[in-house]
Amino acid sequence: MAAGLGWNTIYDPVQDRVFSTVDRQWNINRGGYVFFGWDNFFMAHMIGLDAPELAMANAVEALREATADGFVSNLSQGNGRKAWDRSQPPVGGLACWDIYQKHPHRWFLEMVYPRLLRWNEWWLENRLNGDLLSWGSDPAQNPFHDKVYHNLRAAMLETGIDDSPMYLDAQFDPEKNLMEMHDVGLNAMYIADCRVLAKMADVLGQSEDAQRLRERADRLQQQIQALWHEENQLFQNYDLIQEAFSDRISPTSFYPLLARTASAQQARAMVDKHLLNEEEFWGEWVLPSIAKNDPLFPKQRYWKGAIWAPMNFLVYLGMRDYPELKDARKALVDKSVDLFVRNWTEQGFVCENYSPIDGTCNEPQLNSSPWYTWGGLLALMGLMEEGHYD
Repeated sequence: MAAGLGWNTIYDPVQDRVFSTVDRQWNINRGGYVFFGWDNFFMAHMIGLDAPELAMANAVEALREATADGFVSNLSQGNGRKAWDRSQPPVGGLACWDIYQKHPHRWFLEMVYPRLLRWNEWWLENRLNGDLLSWGSDPAQNPFHDKVYHNLRAAMLETGIDDSPMYLDAQFDPEKNLMEMHDVGLNAMYIADCRVLAKMADVLGQSEDAQRLRERADRLQQQIQALWHEENQLFQNYDLIQEAFSDRISPTSFYPLLARTASAQQARAMVDKHLLNEEEFWGEWVLPSIAKNDPLFPKQRYWKGAIWAPMNFLVYLGMRDYPELKDARKALVDKSVDLFVRNWTEQGFVCENYSPIDGTCNEPQLNSSPWYTWGGLLALMGLMEEGHYD
């Protein structure tokens, strides 16, 4: 994990700063560097294990890349290009709170909290679709003339899981600027974001903010119950055009474990029936990014089946809130660490994504970079489980 972070940490002479990037090779055609919305917070999370100054610098710089509208962009490049139309998953609060818990410097919260709060509010202002949030893309400026703008493909990029089969049949409403789907993952991550920001507000003496954020989380926690498919015992995306649950499921169905958004009964049911089900997500190498019984799982390209560390990591963070899931959590950690260590010891790789079929990451169809920083999240899970982040 340290090797991956070290190789991909760079100096930006234009703004006189040091930060980590997803992959040094990816910087070449992007004006020297590229920030990605959620990737950079995951990197800060990893570095926070034992390098507090660099971890906090990464989080601060990622937030400084926010647009004038207040959201952390899908991407931000050294040549001035941004995605002014779309954001990426709201995981910044989770990362910053963990960093603060290990390295309790009040000034850090004072720096990140206002920007995190503005980003949190942006979601409600721009992505509320009825009672719940949906991914989207706005008719914003587009000086680089990107073709993927204000359409379904752009909204899919906002998910962070760019080509997931879950969204292929969704419709995009250009007047609402929204994908017509209530997404389990987005709403669960947002609820968790509200709860950690409320904790930050408590530390900073912002009691009105804290109350408002908790009320916001409570309201959405009630609303997300509409995404619980009782017959299937799982949280599932809901297609607003078809007025039906989507049959395509991924590890995002388990994100309601974050901040105990799911009840204890729901947590136990979906882990037993789906997470540990070898026809869906369990096996020697886990977790595939789409269920094994999905028609596109055999594609094994990018988010069509490959294992991605951030998915495992977010599911793990959620499972930590449920003591009754201890055994399943430990099994997930062990399998994740084994996958990481195998590729590191045999190939010297820290992979962008991995094969759930043979546990490697160098099969051509995967389209996996061998030195992509967030692959180290699989290692971080093991270190956190052993108490090194406490």
